Amino acid sequence: MVDVLFTILMFIVAISVLVAVHEFGHFWVAKKLGVKVLRFSIGFGKPLLLKRAGSDQTEYVIASIPLGGYVKMLDEREGEVAEQDLPRAFNRQPIWKRTAIVAAGPVFNFIFAIIAYWILYITGVSGLKPIIGEVLPNTPAAYAGLKADEEIVSIAGNTTPSWEEVLLNVLPVIVNQSDFTLETQDKSGVISQHTLNLSKVNLNRDLSNPLKTIGLLHKQIAIPPIIGAVEPGKPAAKAGLQKGDKILMLNDAVIHDWRQISEYMQLNRDQPVRITYERNGVVAMVSAENYVAHDNGMAYVRIGMINDAPKDNNYEEKMKSQSVVYTLPILQALSRSIDRTEAMSLLTLKLMWKIVTLEFSFRNVGSVIQIAQAAGQSAKLGYERFIIFLAMISISLGVMNLLPIPVLDGGHLLFYLIEKITGRPVSEAVELFGQKLGMALLFALMALAFYNDIMRMIVPGYNLQ
Repeated sequence: MVDVLFTILMFIVAISVLVAVHEFGHFWVAKKLGVKVLRFSIGFGKPLLLKRAGSDQTEYVIASIPLGGYVKMLDEREGEVAEQDLPRAFNRQPIWKRTAIVAAGPVFNFIFAIIAYWILYITGVSGLKPIIGEVLPNTPAAYAGLKADEEIVSIAGNTTPSWEEVLLNVLPVIVNQSDFTLETQDKSGVISQHTLNLSKVNLNRDLSNPLKTIGLLHKQIAIPPIIGAVEPGKPAAKAGLQKGDKILMLNDAVIHDWRQISEYMQLNRDQPVRITYERNGVVAMVSAENYVAHDNGMAYVRIGMINDAPKDNNYEEKMKSQSVVYTLPILQALSRSIDRTEAMSLLTLKLMWKIVTLEFSFRNVGSVIQIAQAAGQSAKLGYERFIIFLAMISISLGVMNLLPIPVLDGGHLLFYLIEKITGRPVSEAVELFGQKLGMALLFALMALAFYNDIMRMIVPGYNLQ
């Protein structure tokens, strides 16, 4: 229950921040260009907080439904306007001003992402060194000659100080299904170049784990399979397992690493499992249930054993040896932030296009449920991951709003372009029809996204099928 409340809280924080950024873009540019703003609202519905300020007595509102926001400007199409205020009405403004005001929302989302990345790069981003743990056979990495224990130093000319940077550089080339060059360094310092061919990548199956797609598994520190705690009432407790027990085997599978337990349970879910363990030098065996549980919208196997990475294996020291905190000079950090925002924007557009052209399964479309889960999970990993999450969602919000769909900012910009070309505004009838069509498309997309999220909760691997 605590996890659910935390997830909801982080979702509200994330949405509120990003909506505030987007709407502030419209608000700030409108004010600067002399348009009268009547209301700046974060959220919809009944106002929870309302304050009037400024010479125009603009209303600043926090509303009860934190799933959006809006800026209401003076407009003759929405009510009577006093004669002295007509020059400040939005509908009376020249095309360039209306375009600037409407485009400002998405632009501010991109600016937010750039600033977020920039702050992280100059203050330091933590991660794991991109040391290869295993190269999977019959994969692009294997065909390219990559080997275990090599460290990835660059991809397509971009330095990769951490696995996260590797992932960010791999994603676009996977989506493009193109060849790319990866540079590695072995333990003796020898640099090698490898060209990977991704022409046979299956997007619907392989984007769920991009690194595994190209055949790379990151080097992991072995976690001793020793139970740190047993959850009351769960199968492990019912079977009599205790804190400190060392798991030796699951059925006939020998266990050396705690991660093997999770993998085995997933592969053999809903089937009883024989657990061979050692306690105080004595080996024993019990049988326990192994079932799929649901928590926080995710389906996973839960038997009730918790690991705490015992320190007697020098686990923490080994983890520190593979960790890295990298920073960039101010100007270089700004350049990298702009490049990263641009790359993520293009990637988002390409994925949208591949969904429209049916190259990428519609099952990958997610709703606010998926965003909420991601918000909670990233926040648990620390402020760095949460800021990265905010930046990525802000980019997606900016791209989405620029799509030429009526009711979105991009739809309004399309109408202004038509007006510029024809020399006259789009008729109210056409605009109304466009808005209805746009609303229908958005509602259909929302319905699809909610359906997908619900199916992910009840069908493990739904989007991979």
